[in-house]
Amino acid sequence: MKHGKITESEFKYDILALISGPEPQRTILEDKLTAILKNYSGKAVMVLGKPGEPKKKNKKETKEKNDLTVFTHLNRQEISKLIMQCKIIISRSGYTTVMEIAGLKKKAVFIPTPGQSEQEYLAEYYADNNWYGFIKQKEIDILPELLKNDQMDFHGFPGNINAEENYDKTAEFLLSHVKSNALSG
Repeated sequence: MKHGKITESEFKYDILALISGPEPQRTILEDKLTAILKNYSGKAVMVLGKPGEPKKKNKKETKEKNDLTVFTHLNRQEISKLIMQCKIIISRSGYTTVMEIAGLKKKAVFIPTPGQSEQEYLAEYYADNNWYGFIKQKEIDILPELLKNDQMDFHGFPGNINAEENYDKTAEFLLSHVKSNALSG
């Protein structure tokens, strides 16, 4: 490592898939990405977003040189560390996740939770600006082709992002907005 940046040869995984969202959409995404990543030719890791279950690591061999590592859940520090060890992140486009990925200057493909209009809007907006990739969950079958052809040519979020600072500012804004609406309504 040089100057805090990871070089190409220092990545532990090619892909990190962060699974989240309300049921049944969380499980639908987990099943679809598991099937895709089992056949992926590189190294992948998946965090299932199941904090109620014991944190365990399952390593499943999928081909002679490929593997998929699966964690039921990890804490925020462990996820940040994994994000830094991966070339590309695949996740939902929730605000906190996006800010974390942006703050760590990583490439990502967002798959918004169906029916979550704010996630759908954000993912499409980021893709329109060529900051991140965007795939609708119902179109996830195109992901292997994108990965195979290395069509992940996007720039990442512009400027310097501090996820903690942005999260705090957003929370303050929302709380003040809710309070002012409660007082006026």
